[in-house]
Amino acid sequence: MKKIVPVLFVAMLAVTAVFTGCGGGNTEVLKDGDHAELRLMAGGTQWQGTYLENLTDFVNDFNAGKLGEEAKNLNVTITLDPVSDMASTYPTRLRSASRYPHLMLFDRFNTPEYVNNDFILDLTDMFAERNVDTSLYTDAAMTEMQVSGKTYGLPIDLDLWGIYVNTDMVDKYNKDKSDSEKITLDSEWTWTEFLSIAKKLTTGSGDSKVAGYYTGDLHEHFYKYFLTTGEDFLTPSNIPNMDTDAAKAVLEFFKEMKDSNVSKNVEAIGFPRGQVAMYTQATYYADYIKRMNPDMHYKFMPMPKAERSGYTFGDAQSGGMFGGFGLVVPKPIQKIRDEVYDSYVKRSVDLLEWWTTGEGARYWAQYTETMPALNSLRADAELMNTQVLQDAAALVNKYQIRPQLPGYMNYQIYTVNSNVTAYLDGTRTLGDTLGRLKDTSYLLG
Repeated sequence: MKKIVPVLFVAMLAVTAVFTGCGGGNTEVLKDGDHAELRLMAGGTQWQGTYLENLTDFVNDFNAGKLGEEAKNLNVTITLDPVSDMASTYPTRLRSASRYPHLMLFDRFNTPEYVNNDFILDLTDMFAERNVDTSLYTDAAMTEMQVSGKTYGLPIDLDLWGIYVNTDMVDKYNKDKSDSEKITLDSEWTWTEFLSIAKKLTTGSGDSKVAGYYTGDLHEHFYKYFLTTGEDFLTPSNIPNMDTDAAKAVLEFFKEMKDSNVSKNVEAIGFPRGQVAMYTQATYYADYIKRMNPDMHYKFMPMPKAERSGYTFGDAQSGGMFGGFGLVVPKPIQKIRDEVYDSYVKRSVDLLEWWTTGEGARYWAQYTETMPALNSLRADAELMNTQVLQDAAALVNKYQIRPQLPGYMNYQIYTVNSNVTAYLDGTRTLGDTLGRLKDTSYLLG
């Protein structure tokens, strides 16, 4: 699951200054017909556990020639390099001819940050020469790969964030209830209905308590809940829009949820273990549940739409935020970008194109059981054969991406997470929290 982790690029650049380019690496220009060994970096803390296992299986089978004739014809071997600490690792690699990655798989909302730091290659002209049709992808996912009219890569999947609901627990609750008391799961549910369900599904106490909803990570979901109000998160001048009723309502609702005693101190493992009835996570999480508890029954629901006494949200809707992964070509320091580098770029883009527009897009969806960013594949019944994907596919048009600004990730971590946590802990007032959430120290808009 893709937890947001800090990447302080100012610090990253300072770190890279102490390194010099290493010798070795690729020394000869790749010619047509030459076999290419390409280094693929998978960047971010999400590449562990089931996510890394799926990626590793995909790469191993690619190298073994099991992913179709198109893959074989690429004449490429992939060396996988999963890196969690991008802040210290990636800039350093860009200074080494023998270690810089030829291709990178990463959380694509980071594209503006990487472009701002000149860390990835502009592929606009290459895509034009190859007649790559970017309209084939979900618009918002493609937007995350573009900055100032230039295209830096292609998306491979859609990862929608929503509420996982244990339907076994819902059925158990409903068993002896009248129709008026029963829990009904409707994709148009509201905050009020959602919290009511969380209270109904909270049972027991102490170690045997079953939580209706996990509230321990609410600070991470502030933006997702904000989106359901229908109000813009940023003003036209890219200032966080904290002077509206939306921000106040989200924080007050968070406080009410936390004070409702519907939670328990569990995280990702708690849901498949039956310790919590509802949990906020992305569609990628379904594969984790499948491995932990394959017999469990559950439903993926959108974030509930804003509804709160004293507030009016005319454009409120269920939905939320989505992200996903993208493939880009890293841009090492100038002295490494020679004709040898250029020849490897060409082969890297061959692989990128296969993975995102060719057979590889379908294989990736099979191996990871994720929703394709390629619009045509979402009509493929064989690929969309899980309930989570079917539930999520019907919601795509209600979802939005993160603000496309360099520094957004650090704003989330150091501004949102810390201040929302302080408010929920009672160490910061509502007014003070809202004021601090307007801080743009990390946003480079």
